[in-house]
Amino acid sequence: MRTGPDDLSDVLIIGSGLLGASVARLVREARPDATVTMAAGGPRMGAIPGQHLHDSPEASLSRQFAAGAAVNQQNLYTGAARRTSPAASRHELAPGLYGIGAVGNGPGDLPGAAVAWNEGGMGVHWAAGTPPPFGDEVPGVVDDASWPGDLRRAQDILGVRSDAFPADDRSAAILRVLTEELGGAGDAAPRAMPMAIARRADGTLVRTGPNRVWPPLADGSDPGFTLLDATVCTGLLHRDGQVQGVTLSSLRDGTDTVVRARQVVVAADALRTPQLLFASGIRPPALGRYLDEHAFLSGAVTVTPDMLDLPARPADEKSDEPFRHALWVPYRGADRPFHGGVLCRPTDAGPAGSLLVTLSWYVPAEVSADNRLHFDDDATDATGLPRFSVRFVRSPADLRRIADAQDVLLQVASALTRGKSATPCALLEPGSSLHYTGTVRMSAADDGTGVCDATGRVWGFDNLFLAGNGVIPSALAANSTLTAVAVAVRTVRRLVAELR
Repeated sequence: MRTGPDDLSDVLIIGSGLLGASVARLVREARPDATVTMAAGGPRMGAIPGQHLHDSPEASLSRQFAAGAAVNQQNLYTGAARRTSPAASRHELAPGLYGIGAVGNGPGDLPGAAVAWNEGGMGVHWAAGTPPPFGDEVPGVVDDASWPGDLRRAQDILGVRSDAFPADDRSAAILRVLTEELGGAGDAAPRAMPMAIARRADGTLVRTGPNRVWPPLADGSDPGFTLLDATVCTGLLHRDGQVQGVTLSSLRDGTDTVVRARQVVVAADALRTPQLLFASGIRPPALGRYLDEHAFLSGAVTVTPDMLDLPARPADEKSDEPFRHALWVPYRGADRPFHGGVLCRPTDAGPAGSLLVTLSWYVPAEVSADNRLHFDDDATDATGLPRFSVRFVRSPADLRRIADAQDVLLQVASALTRGKSATPCALLEPGSSLHYTGTVRMSAADDGTGVCDATGRVWGFDNLFLAGNGVIPSALAANSTLTAVAVAVRTVRRLVAELR
């Protein structure tokens, strides 16, 4: 065991994904003098730290992203070969996205679940959809007065915009059909999807990856920031409510190092954050419980110009961008109990100007303490952390909402194709959305129903904070990233106020 730098960092962040990058940026903006250290959490993909695969200068990586994104199934956004058998050790895992069974955990009731085994986490793979939460999606423990501002701050950090994909007569016609079939006016109306995407002067679209949130990840421009690459955190060393240091294991030579910091933020994802706490002997009653994920329904239809009452048009120009349009059907509680994403890309399956329109409905699931991760005290997975298995059961009410949403998806598909569609409406296997929440959830009181308070500080600790989807206690219909970053804004506000 080696000891790391003698100087304590002010803030140590475990995880280099979008949440870790957001925390680093927020700390720096609030405290220009603070020292910040980040542990990468996996091997690097490509040559540039924190680079989204879509925008990688390495053609093989950008092609891999485009191939998975084109079918709009998050569980296919893979940067490594898909394994069908568990890895014996982390040395067998090339950087990329893996089903949890391939890493050595038991998928159980969440067979579609995956984790990112790479620097930058899921932030180098994600599709960049950032719809805001609505109504009961907003965590009940947050302060209503500050939440709107925190949400706007999160949108700024991620670079959210609703005009990333240029509108044309086809997108306008599709939105008309969606509105006719689903209703909605004002904020409830179908419209362009908010996306964390920038548009360059030449029209190229660039996804927000960790190094766009926190540029020093890639350019080394901040002398107070240190990236510990090719490392994984295997334990938090603590006593009497204080984390005194963390154990980091090198992916290059297996060397263990202890690094100390005044404040520690774990932003490892909704599966591995509770895994790390369990490994460290931090085991509150709610740890790994309240696992939640919205159901993922998907169907696709070929829509020709004449189906949209549009004239014939020339074929679309070839492009490296997988989509032409990204449209949104906002969740509205009981009035519209699902969130819809509508992605359109050119297809040769019809006449010139035809689009393959993929309809993806996310249906919220009831939050239950019985849906959970079960950790093994005696076995580890390929990364060296305690092995876990998953229990996840949908309630009868969940199944009714899913059936209703399937009917609506088929109704919209039929309307888009003037009754010519025979598209199946697939219910993807649980875990496929990659939007897992609740496993280290916030709670209003230290009453056994939460792992951390409303600012992300772990109950019973002075200097241990959590960030990521796992802290979200509410059932979400929308994509989870924006909500998680908004909560992280609150977390850093508390952390900085107590930084000594």
